[in-house]
Amino acid sequence: MPTYRDYLWLQQYFDTSFAFGYCAAVISDCTPAQVLSILGAESSHSEVAGIAELAQVEIELVEQSVSGPSAVVAVARLDGKSTLLIQLNGGSFAVSVALMRPLLPDHEVVSHYLSTNADSQFIWWSNGERVADFELVGIGPVIGDERVVDLISEVGGIGIDDDAQNQLAKYAVQGAFALAERITGASVPAALFEAGRFTVAAVTRAGAGAGATSVSTPKSFPKETAVPAEQGSATP
Repeated sequence: MPTYRDYLWLQQYFDTSFAFGYCAAVISDCTPAQVLSILGAESSHSEVAGIAELAQVEIELVEQSVSGPSAVVAVARLDGKSTLLIQLNGGSFAVSVALMRPLLPDHEVVSHYLSTNADSQFIWWSNGERVADFELVGIGPVIGDERVVDLISEVGGIGIDDDAQNQLAKYAVQGAFALAERITGASVPAALFEAGRFTVAAVTRAGAGAGATSVSTPKSFPKETAVPAEQGSATP
């Protein structure tokens, strides 16, 4: 079972690629090319290797954009047929219902983001319905399926969990990536951030309307675990 400890390698990016915030989503049963097509991305794409190059290219593409209101996002293939969508430098694309709506039907989508001023959110959608959401950094309650509270405790690191030496949210980002893997079954490997292939493209914001806000219970959680949550120090 994944825990926040499996994503402690993310720490090295906090002062660089993640310095101005991040937004990420795992989309199950959808390839990177399909994700961009469904979102209506522009036909001009850039290919980059690793998260450091991605951060720079995203900045350049935003500065060069002349096609009206748009967001620059990147996609990469994960385990099986799942896709990671990521936006750096203050974006919040993946937690916007209006922008993500085309991807929500028929897919399991888990999104999370954190800004430089500690605004944060974690959302789980299943087949077009919002299952649960909560503040990634904060003391707000989990809204929706209460079983998510147990999953948060199992992966550790997130604000409502005490495993990280009682330092709330110290490992919230690592916990968010682990929780997304716990729900979708798709891991984000360190090698992807180091030198993996990302496709970068601009997606128009025009025409996005209000999204559904209903909450439903999923049929089942993938990979039910018999492994107890880790206890003790958060030091790796």
